[in-house]
Amino acid sequence: VEVADTLIALGVIYLDTRLFVLAKDTLEQAYLIYQKLYNQDDPKLLDVLVNLAGIYLQASNLEKAKSLISRAQSIINSSQSTNSKHQIALYSH
Repeated sequence: VEVADTLIALGVIYLDTRLFVLAKDTLEQAYLIYQKLYNQDDPKLLDVLVNLAGIYLQASNLEKAKSLISRAQSIINSSQSTNSKHQIALYSH
């Protein structure tokens, strides 16, 4: 878990510094680890899914971004009965 959390933090730093290829690679590694550690509907997957979707939007890979957002939305829907704090908001600059 600590490795995946560190990879997410590093991926976000790469995102903030516009190093999108490094961000994508790092966040995808974290996502693979999270998938092995958590149930497929665990809200802990949300941050990495949304960040990856943002990277794919930046790269104009709309199909992949849409797939990741749909996956995140599915997690939100399945966890709404226990936790309704998560929301996804996408906007363009």
